Amino acid sequence: MADIEAAARFLLTLRQEYRTVRELPAAYRPADLDEGYAVQDRLCELIGGETAGWKVGATAPEVQEAFGVSEPVAGRLFRVRVHEYPATIPFDEFEAPPSFECEICFVLGRDLAAQDAPFDRPTIVAAVDKVVPAVEVISSRFEQMLAVDAPSLVADNVAAGYLVTGEPVVASDAVDPREIAAALRVNGELMAKGSGEAILGDPYAALQWLANHLAARGRGLRKGELISTGTLTGLCPAQPEDVAMADFGRLGRVSVHLTG
Repeated sequence: MADIEAAARFLLTLRQEYRTVRELPAAYRPADLDEGYAVQDRLCELIGGETAGWKVGATAPEVQEAFGVSEPVAGRLFRVRVHEYPATIPFDEFEAPPSFECEICFVLGRDLAAQDAPFDRPTIVAAVDKVVPAVEVISSRFEQMLAVDAPSLVADNVAAGYLVTGEPVVASDAVDPREIAAALRVNGELMAKGSGEAILGDPYAALQWLANHLAARGRGLRKGELISTGTLTGLCPAQPEDVAMADFGRLGRVSVHLTG
C-alpha cells in the first residue's frame, strides 16, 4: 500500500521543481487503480484551483494493453490550463518534453448526478450541449510516460497538461462524433490523422464511461463542465517553437504555439 499523502506531496514537489523521475519510489507507488485515484484526489487538493472538467485517457485498445488495463482512466482539467484557440504556451512550463494530441470535447448542458447512475448512451447524448475541438499538450512527471504502470499514471492526474479549445458547436448541429476526422500538422508538416471512432469506437462511449466511473466513486458531472474524451491521433512529440494546427473539418480548427 502506498502512503497516499506522501505520494501526493512527492508528485507536487516534482511539479514545483520541474523534475521528472523514471518511476515513483516504491513507498509512493500506488498498488492499484483505487490507490492511484486516491493519490490523484489528494494531489489535486494540494494543487488547488478551480477545475474546468475531466479528461479521459487510454481510450485505444493498444494503449490499454500497454498499461495493463481493460478500461480508460480519468483525470481533472484545471481551468487555469484551459486556453481558447489560438494559444501561446511557454515551453518551459513543461517538466518533460510535451506531446500534442487531437481531442473531441463535450460541454454538458445538464447534470449527470451520481445517484442517477448507471447512465445509458441516450442519456449521455441528451446531456451534451456543445461539441468542441481541442488540442491537448500533455505534461508528465515521468521520463517515459508510456513505460509506467496505470496506477502511477492515474496518480499523476493522467498527465493532464494544457487544453486548447476551438469554437464550440451546438451538439444538435455537429456531425456524429464518430465521423469527425482530424489532421494534425506541426510546423506545416502532416504528422497524424484520426477519427472519432478511435475513441472507444464512439466519443460518447468515453463520456458514458466517465459518468459511470465517477458515479461509482460518489461523484457526479455538472452542467457546464468540459470533458475531453481522448486522442484521435495518438501522441506527437513537441519541441520549443513548434506550432501545432489541428484541422477537424466541419468542427473547425485549433492551433497552439509553444514558445521558447
